[in-house]
Amino acid sequence: MRPLIILVVALMAFLAGHFVFGSTLQRFVRESYLLISNKLPNGATGPFVVASASIELISDDPQERTITAHLWYPTAGDKPDEAPGAAPQPSARPCETILPSLHLAEAPKPFSLLLYAPGMGGNRLENRMTSQFLASNGYLVLAMDDGIVPQKPGDQPSAFPLDFRTIDLMRTTIRLGTEKALHDARAALQALDRFTHCAQQTWAGRVIFDRVGFFGFSLGGSTAAEAALLDPRVVASVNLDGWLFGPSADGKNEKPYLLLLTDDTNLTSAGLRKALASDEPAVHYEAIVNAHFVQTHKALVQRPGNYGFWIHGTGHGGFTDLNLSRSQWRVWRHGDPFRIQESKDAYLKAFFDTALKGMAPAPLLTANPSPYARTDVLKDNAEWGEGIATAPTQSDLASK
Repeated sequence: MRPLIILVVALMAFLAGHFVFGSTLQRFVRESYLLISNKLPNGATGPFVVASASIELISDDPQERTITAHLWYPTAGDKPDEAPGAAPQPSARPCETILPSLHLAEAPKPFSLLLYAPGMGGNRLENRMTSQFLASNGYLVLAMDDGIVPQKPGDQPSAFPLDFRTIDLMRTTIRLGTEKALHDARAALQALDRFTHCAQQTWAGRVIFDRVGFFGFSLGGSTAAEAALLDPRVVASVNLDGWLFGPSADGKNEKPYLLLLTDDTNLTSAGLRKALASDEPAVHYEAIVNAHFVQTHKALVQRPGNYGFWIHGTGHGGFTDLNLSRSQWRVWRHGDPFRIQESKDAYLKAFFDTALKGMAPAPLLTANPSPYARTDVLKDNAEWGEGIATAPTQSDLASK
C-alpha cells in the first residue's frame, strides 16, 4: 500500500510542478534533447516547406573570383532542408546549372529576397535556423561567407584585428573596419547582381530582385548597413549585435533599420561611464567607440520605420546557430536559448514584412514593453545612453 501512496504523491507533485513550472519543465526537456542528440531544431516553422542549395555565382569577368552562396527558398516538391548538423553540406554548383532544377513554391505575390552577411571569419551557414524560418514565411535567403577572401587575384584579405590598446590603434581599427564594411558590401552587391542575372532566367515575375532586405551578424551588420547606403535595391537592413563602420556609423542610413543587441555588448549607461573613466587604455578607447555607437543608435532607432531591441540572456554568439549547439550548454543557465532564437526570428520577420511587403507595422515592433521576457525596447528608452556625452563622428575619431 505504501509504495502506491508514494507513487500517487509523486505523480501529484509532478503534475503540480508541471502546472506551476510548466515553462521551466519544457525548457529542461528541450535543452536535454539538444544535449543528447547534438542536433539543432529545424527553423522552418512557417507555412512553406523549405529547401536549400549551395550555388556558385560566376562572373563573366575571368579576373573576378566565383562567389559561393547558400540559398534557402520556399519549395513545392524539393527535398526539405535538413536540420543543422544533420547531414554534410552538398557541394556548390553553378547557379545557371542548378536553379532550373529547383521548384519554387507558388504564391499569390512574388517572393521577397533577403541577403545575409556573417560575422568576421563566419560562414553562410552560421544562421541556418533563422534562414529556414524566414524562408518558411515566404522569403528567399541568399547567404554568403565572410568577405575575407579577396575578390580578385592580388587583393589583400580584409580581415583585421579589433585593437584599442592605444589611440592610434583605435584609429587604425576604425579605418580598417570602414574598409572592410565597404569591401564586403560591394562583394555582397556583386553576389546580388550575379544571382539576379541567373535567377531572372528561371523565376522572372516570381521573385522581387529590385527591393531586397539585408541582415548581418556582428560585422556583417555593418556590411548590411553599408550596402543599403550604396545600392537603391537594398531598401532595409538589420544589424544583429554588430558595430557600424563607415558612413552608416554616422547615421547617414535613412532607410528602415533594425538593431538587435545581446548582453555581450557592454552598452549600458553605467558600464559605459565606468569604461570611459578607466585608466586602462584598451578599455577607455573601446568605450569611446561604444559611446559613439550608442549616440548614433539613439538617434537611429527614433526615426520612423526604425526599431531597436535588447534581448538579454545571451552572449554575442547567441544570434547564430551556435546558441543552440551542445557546446554552449554552460551559458543556457543565463537565458533560455529557445526564447532568444524565437524572439530574434520574430523581430526579423515583423521588420521585413513591414519594410519589404508594405504591411502595417506589426504589433510586435511597436509593443512596449516587449511581449518577450528580458527584452528591452530601445525606442524612447531614456535609460539607454543616459549621461553619455554626445560622441564625435567616427570620421573625427579616426582622424584626430
